[in-house]
Amino acid sequence: MTMFAKIVDVLAEMDVEGAEPEKQLGDDLQMDSQELVCATVDFERIFSVKLADGELTRDMTVGDLAILLARKTAQQAAIGDFDYALCEDTTIRAPLEAVYEALHDAAAWPQKLPHVLGIAMHYDDGRYQEFDMEIDGGAGGRIAVRSVRRCEPGRIRFFQPSPPAFLRHHCGEWILQPLDGDLTLLSTRHEWRLSDAAARLFPSLDGIATPERVRGWLTEHARVALERWKNNLESGATP
Repeated sequence: MTMFAKIVDVLAEMDVEGAEPEKQLGDDLQMDSQELVCATVDFERIFSVKLADGELTRDMTVGDLAILLARKTAQQAAIGDFDYALCEDTTIRAPLEAVYEALHDAAAWPQKLPHVLGIAMHYDDGRYQEFDMEIDGGAGGRIAVRSVRRCEPGRIRFFQPSPPAFLRHHCGEWILQPLDGDLTLLSTRHEWRLSDAAARLFPSLDGIATPERVRGWLTEHARVALERWKNNLESGATP
């Protein structure tokens, strides 16, 4: 069931009918402030998320609400006890199955993602994969990593037994959530610990300490990967 369909069911139980992705909770569905408070409680219980006071507003569309709840569930999907974490996402106008297949077919990434310079697949039984990957680290640098992945519909988890030199541990996941029809929310989550080399490779600069510089680098690469997957899957062409 898509996130939109789940939301429609919750609203129907509140006697709010006619929900469509583009309709606003207030002007179109006639939900008042008290109904928004009740909906917030229901969504928190059903989706196991935490919504801030006033986070649901009358000018929010049902589509906006679907993205918000899907994003919340992805952000709270902590993998383990790591020092740092980030979560980025994007919506892709493509069926979940097509997005999953593109992420799963790691051997084809160099033809689809310019920052992936090479993939050497060592093991792939459809569910578990192990491969070496070389990526463009920026400023002409190349970074080699080894990844082990567990792939299942809706989620691909990875850890890197050989992460970049500035990381001691690095793991993460891709989380795919169907929003409505052929619209998919693709989230990428990374968790890590710094290595002793981090201070040398990312020294404090202009008041920005090493941990935040590493976070910035990982965040930028996560956003670039998401943007390129979005372009690739929506246009059918190499980004």
